[in-house]
Amino acid sequence: MENQIECNQHDEEEISLIDLFAVLLRYRKLIVIGTVMITFLAGLYLFVLPMVVPSSSKKVSTVTYSIDVNRLPLTVERQLPNPVGGANLISGLFMSNVNNMPFFASVYKDHMIFSANDTMPESEADFNLMVQKILKEKKVVMRVGPLGATIEIDVEVPDANIDKVGPFISDLVMRSNADLSRYMLPQLEELRKTTSETITIMEQQTSMMGNSTQDLQRVLSELDAYLASLQAFVWFDGAPFIVAVAQGRMTQLIIVAFAAFFITVFIAFILNAVNNIKTDPQARKVISDAWKAGK
Repeated sequence: MENQIECNQHDEEEISLIDLFAVLLRYRKLIVIGTVMITFLAGLYLFVLPMVVPSSSKKVSTVTYSIDVNRLPLTVERQLPNPVGGANLISGLFMSNVNNMPFFASVYKDHMIFSANDTMPESEADFNLMVQKILKEKKVVMRVGPLGATIEIDVEVPDANIDKVGPFISDLVMRSNADLSRYMLPQLEELRKTTSETITIMEQQTSMMGNSTQDLQRVLSELDAYLASLQAFVWFDGAPFIVAVAQGRMTQLIIVAFAAFFITVFIAFILNAVNNIKTDPQARKVISDAWKAGK
């Protein structure tokens, strides 16, 4: 008895597989032609359209600029509060400033380098969402150079906008310099004043003179030299380094081909099921009852 049940189950599995294979054979033209046509159209969109209509090209490149940092002397930097942490106060403040959304938005509004069509959103809220997306997707990536004297900025933009990256970075650096000056110069002047006053007091009290006074005099001397030569906290000069970002168009085409195949197979089974329902009165009744029950 058990052998008969197992035999029936095996026969049912074979019949089921044969039925599935029969559906694929019955609708083979739909599957083959549909897959080929969708893949062909995707190939035209990915490979041919960008050559015919350059503005439709999705090619992007990474443009890298090196920003020079006017580092504070270590003796001076140790005397100042560091709200951003890290070993390099100026670099940290610059990077924190650029990653600040309101600041970044104010600069981006004048350049719009990440949009191929350079269109400004209709509302301020939509523009802010655009800026948030740019920063979230890391279209701008910054890192401090190995010696801490430079900041490298990678900007990923459409190829059509590569020439606009330079003015964008220039504006970014100029406005950051203004912010750094407003924040740093009062602190440096205050440090100079307090250090000078402390040295005077210590010199008047001969018992306190020694290494502490020499350390403060060194801080004051290096601070004076830094402020005397200070023209900018950060600046950039030189040609950008440009690297094309791999588009993976062939990979996209292969994915489309597989998706088209599975979609057409799914459509084939739907058509087969509809055809079976049309020729089976009992199945039509079940579908009709289900439709009425759902009203």
